[in-house]
Amino acid sequence: MKYRKIERLLFWFKDGDRDLTTLNDQFFGLAILLTRLLNEIYIGKKIKFINIDFASDEKYRIFPQIPKNFVHYYGGGGGHLRFYGELDFLEFDSLNEKEQKFCIWEKACSYMRLASNTIKNPSLLEATNYAYHKGLANKLNTDYRVLEENIILYNQLIHAYVYIEFKSDSMVSKLVLEKRGIIILEKEIDSTQSGSEFFLEIYKKIEVIENKVIVKIHREVNYLPFYVLIDKHLITIS
Repeated sequence: MKYRKIERLLFWFKDGDRDLTTLNDQFFGLAILLTRLLNEIYIGKKIKFINIDFASDEKYRIFPQIPKNFVHYYGGGGGHLRFYGELDFLEFDSLNEKEQKFCIWEKACSYMRLASNTIKNPSLLEATNYAYHKGLANKLNTDYRVLEENIILYNQLIHAYVYIEFKSDSMVSKLVLEKRGIIILEKEIDSTQSGSEFFLEIYKKIEVIENKVIVKIHREVNYLPFYVLIDKHLITIS
């Protein structure tokens, strides 16, 4: 696993005393997108966990000891940051899926700016502004490549990668092969419920053995490495 200055950032949705796990899972990919973009330029102190709460007024009424829009931070164990934000669920539920996604992105980045200023971390503020604009420029596309390598198949240079596609309630991993920028194979490897952080880190290596493209999997996963036997015709005609 690549070293990351910000190890994990997640969103938590809470209405009154209820944890809205369906929304946690639905916006898991967006939280991962924000984590990845922050880490592209963040050079400040390591932060192990960032948690952003999107909570109703009822939650703060039930738990008055937690101030609304409050930043809690302590530096032990690599740094832990939590922002207790708010969300009007009646208004939120009236939005369509695309509008909800942009709403959460706007709020999350706004909360990160407030948190950055509160804990006096200018690098985190800079990274947040960078992430905000880059995310919008890419239309908040949460899908991304978790592993990629150049391989040789039948004496041809092929670019291979494992790609994670986020759906509303699930994540799908795919093996993709490209030759000169053209996709020549795309095959599903596995899928799981959205919210599984481990699923994003189980893919370790891509290699070729006897014309089989093999994706090596983390040893704790209880199935064999994924492999595809590649037909020579597929490589040579493209």
